[in-house]
Amino acid sequence: MSRLVDKEKNRRTKPMQVIGLGLCRTGTMGLYWALNALGYRTYHMIETLQNGARDMQLLYEAFRGKFEDGKPFGREEFDRWYGDYDAVCDIQSAFFVEELYAAYPDAKFVLTDRNPDAWVRSMHKTVFASALSTPMQILSWFERRGVRPLWLMNYKMKTDLCGYPDDERTKQFYLDHVKRVKAIVPAEQLLYLKLEEGITWEKLCPFLGKPIPDEPMPKGEKNGPDNFESVAQAFMSRALLGLLKRWLSYSAVPMVAMGLWKYTDLWDDRGYENLIAAHIQASGPPALHARTPEPPRKMDPYSAEGELVNIHNAFHQGQYQQVVDFDTSSFSASNALPTRVLKLRARLALGQYDDVIAETSGESGVPDLQAAAALATYLKSPESADKAIAKAQELAASAGDNLSVQLLAGSVLANAGLTEEALALLAKHQGSLDAVALIIQIHLQQNRADLAAKEAQQARKWAQDSLLVNIAESWVGLREGGEKYQQAFYVFEELAQAPASQAVQSLVGQAVSELHLGRYPEAEAALQQAIALDPNSPDVLSNTIVLNTILGKDTTELKKTLEQVDPKHPFLIEATAKKDAFEAAQAKYTPKFEA
Repeated sequence: MSRLVDKEKNRRTKPMQVIGLGLCRTGTMGLYWALNALGYRTYHMIETLQNGARDMQLLYEAFRGKFEDGKPFGREEFDRWYGDYDAVCDIQSAFFVEELYAAYPDAKFVLTDRNPDAWVRSMHKTVFASALSTPMQILSWFERRGVRPLWLMNYKMKTDLCGYPDDERTKQFYLDHVKRVKAIVPAEQLLYLKLEEGITWEKLCPFLGKPIPDEPMPKGEKNGPDNFESVAQAFMSRALLGLLKRWLSYSAVPMVAMGLWKYTDLWDDRGYENLIAAHIQASGPPALHARTPEPPRKMDPYSAEGELVNIHNAFHQGQYQQVVDFDTSSFSASNALPTRVLKLRARLALGQYDDVIAETSGESGVPDLQAAAALATYLKSPESADKAIAKAQELAASAGDNLSVQLLAGSVLANAGLTEEALALLAKHQGSLDAVALIIQIHLQQNRADLAAKEAQQARKWAQDSLLVNIAESWVGLREGGEKYQQAFYVFEELAQAPASQAVQSLVGQAVSELHLGRYPEAEAALQQAIALDPNSPDVLSNTIVLNTILGKDTTELKKTLEQVDPKHPFLIEATAKKDAFEAAQAKYTPKFEA
């Protein structure tokens, strides 16, 4: 059989120096950015997608040569494929451990590893999801140069290699891969990096013989043009545009393709209904199927379809300073106010109450900013916040349809104990996950886990893959207990141990999950990570006190620190109240001794 690689004129132009052997979803993107920052030219899936159909066909050809009936690649084929690069990582190298070690025995090798259960979950959300995507499969039937080999490779990886849907077999495939790498590559040539411990200059540079740079380890911009999601989107868009050009003489088919491009995420099967809708729109629906459409809902500015998705996700991941520093210059004018409100919310979470009050003073004509000022005033001094509560009630009456008012004034009312007023205000939301999350928190504070679970279940129906839905369900799961503890752990652990999303909030969530599961050493490790990020976080301190109490360790200094940084923390207030109640009860039963 004739092979594309045999026709390639490309030859190696520089020695191969670094080869990453970690599978995809193990931090290979971080390794890619780091190697590039050190001066290497690194080949990764992001390069394959950017280079286009030729590279995708070569990847699939190498895949078939390894796992099917083709001819395996050797030094000559790898040089023709990525001879212009002196480093490689991701599946472009991880699939070919034996072949690459034989081809480049003098190179240095890096194995990125992660918790195997977390890897399985990540594969379900990415590679497996794309293999199961009906829109992507349909597109692959027609766009056979780039999309077809990508879809086939993902599908075969899912079924033949990973044994989907058997998660234990998937996990074993991963464990076998790590074991094989360690068996093939000599220890002195192999750097082992655990994703949960982070990829750092201090680990990478000495191994590669490079000086440690002054700048921090690059992570890439979540909303930048060079992140993986943006590059994948561009790859699919180019495929669709090429398809449209070839099919321009048809009528209905281009309309279907346009519907696919505009309305669907090709990595997600949810868009299939929109594909059908686009086809019906092109051909005209039968009269018998006509129905009255539902009234339109106001667009949530923070929805997953909008341009604020990355800054919004950062907020709910607890990366508040990142939200404050987020570059919003490219956002549309219509999102200026929602973005400003989100930044104000992040500053409130950071305790910058005076700054928020100062920024919003004099904004009497903007309900969103008035609500932010009311919440800042309340949080600064809850005991003397009558004016803030009154302002929140006033805004609820006059601007209750405003999402910012619902969230910020609703928070004032909920914190002030006016939960029914808060719930009535939040009930006016129109498809806002932020409002749903606040409703769930209120129900949990009311000890109504049943109502909280109901809200989460309803939200799952219309926002099934949302980060915030996953987080909210985890809150509920920690209250419901049982197997829900493990499910909550999965969510928080994935956020906490990925360098791009790690924050104190997710680490505390992971630690609390571990506590409920009785895994005290793991809980302690997560809290130590959180302490390293923010040693004065009240949530970290309070949960560390709980853990140390369970372990029989002294908590005196921790309590003193908590009293200094947050003397009104609920833990301190409730602990004092319970201590007083215990002593009062004890006094009733003071033993009396007769002489």
